[in-house]
Amino acid sequence: MNIANPTGKERKLAAILAADVVGYSRMMSDHEERTLRILEDRMHSFERLVPEHGGRIFATGGDSVLAEFASAVAAMQCALSIRDDLARRNAEQPEAQMFFRMGVSVGDVVVDGDNLMGECVNIAARLEGICEPGSITLSSDVYGQVRNRVEANFDDLGEQTLKNIPHAVRAYKAVSKVSRGATDGLGQVRATLVHSDRRIVISIALLLVVAISFLAFRDELRHQPVDQSIPSVLVLPFANMNEDPGQSYFTDGISQDIITDLSRISNIRVLAWNTSENYKGKQVDTTKIRDDLQVAYVLAGQVRKSGDRVRINAQLVETGDGENVWAERYDRMVGEIFALQDDVTQSIVTALAIQLTPDDQEHLAHTRPQNFEAYDVFLRGQEYSSRRTREGNELAKDAFKRAVELDPSYGRAYGALAVALTRDLRNAWTDQNPDEVRARALELVERAVRLDNSSPQVYWAQGYVYLMLGKQHEAAEAAQRSTEIAPNYADGLGLLSLIENVQGDFDGAILHIRKAMDLNPFYSYEYDGNLGRAYFALGRYDEAIAAFLDALEKNENAQDPRLYLASCYVRVSRVDDARWEIEQIRVLRPDLTLTHLAGTMPIHPKHLDAFLDDLRTAGMPE
Repeated sequence: MNIANPTGKERKLAAILAADVVGYSRMMSDHEERTLRILEDRMHSFERLVPEHGGRIFATGGDSVLAEFASAVAAMQCALSIRDDLARRNAEQPEAQMFFRMGVSVGDVVVDGDNLMGECVNIAARLEGICEPGSITLSSDVYGQVRNRVEANFDDLGEQTLKNIPHAVRAYKAVSKVSRGATDGLGQVRATLVHSDRRIVISIALLLVVAISFLAFRDELRHQPVDQSIPSVLVLPFANMNEDPGQSYFTDGISQDIITDLSRISNIRVLAWNTSENYKGKQVDTTKIRDDLQVAYVLAGQVRKSGDRVRINAQLVETGDGENVWAERYDRMVGEIFALQDDVTQSIVTALAIQLTPDDQEHLAHTRPQNFEAYDVFLRGQEYSSRRTREGNELAKDAFKRAVELDPSYGRAYGALAVALTRDLRNAWTDQNPDEVRARALELVERAVRLDNSSPQVYWAQGYVYLMLGKQHEAAEAAQRSTEIAPNYADGLGLLSLIENVQGDFDGAILHIRKAMDLNPFYSYEYDGNLGRAYFALGRYDEAIAAFLDALEKNENAQDPRLYLASCYVRVSRVDDARWEIEQIRVLRPDLTLTHLAGTMPIHPKHLDAFLDDLRTAGMPE
């Protein structure tokens, strides 16, 4: 929503609430009449609660709502009430789910009759666009006015680059007070999960997005049975105890590195970061974690970085009875953070009486960065990269470049920079000469492996870059090496599955993506996409369609699932549906052509021509 800010009109201060439905286009495509019926019901929440909080709705557009309020407090109180009411409706009508995102900003607006325009309105709409389903994102101006005056806690999301907004906007996520408890102390790890409304929304969303697809295709998607003879661990995201909430990238980075270190051990099952992150900022019931994820132990911790010192509290809890197995406090210089991570890993190995093989011992003795500041900048880059946007990728590249300037021997930073450059090519995010970008990415990733041949992430980067540059055999070797170094490295298994799809080993692709799903139950859309690719190649189009739809439920802007979905629809004589998918892709990527896809699409060569023909039938331009 990019609205001009004309001159010569009345201005006033207002708080703006913007809301829209998650996945509305997909819902309308699947079942228009049912979707409209559900939407009409949910709009009653806005129509009733906005006036109750002294506001008015000044614009609607199908699934979207814009409302104004006299104060930021009134807007936030209304947003929280709407969120709770929508959660109640979803809980009462599990067969009729609909989730909204909401953004709130405050500032100067331009009055044009009954309509309001200006940057404040645009910011609210853009904040809504980066919001999680069922959540509320607010600007720092709103946060400053409401933080002690509404029933919510807030997570700092840092500076956000918003489309068509010329300056960065600091954003915050509203969190139910009851769900913040897990960050307040390690003792609460064993607390009983309190079913807040936010928890209900997230639980139902996960049920619909993940669990239903498992039930529908249980024979194909069921996880492999867990080996009860080896210990299994979930590392909860360490709590950020710094005064600056923006330091969460640092605590998340430490949690991820501990997961990676544990994944190097063969006689253990450690769940991936995507699954751990699902519990960030929440109270957890260890018995429920045991039952849901089949893990015997939970590692929890807190991190405080102050000046040149870092303090970490960590404890290992048994999920069955909630008893401590091991606990320790560390107070070190920041330059000793890597030795501290090694101590935590070794303490867990000792506490669980894990017998390390010679390979395990070799893999645990891996290369560490030489410069703490480079590590800190690298972790910031990881956070930017995880946004999967053009703006995030630009920030990530800057951070990774700075990391290698600070530490020219930092292999992971070179590898991460190579991946970022390759994503520029893959998504057409660069105007540079493609051949020069490919050559630079290849140079960087090969330097990364020369500097650090002990990191699964470095070999993952090499495998990804090689695959995107058409070096399939070398890509497979690199991905395989990442899983040899870290047998529990879910992302390495996911990449190996993608490469096997491209090489034509579709049964191997299914096997490895299933194993990755077991290590990462809250997996990302790429996992569904890999499974769908294998089904597609095997001619199992109904199952492929289901997998790609699951991927789009997790990320409705994902390109590859839509392309494959269009091809599947052509092959099952649903050409109108195929054309609709291409129309959606053209909205997201108006520059995308068959020529570009022919040179960048990771697909088995013998399937490429037929795949492109399908897209041509569906309306993709040459």
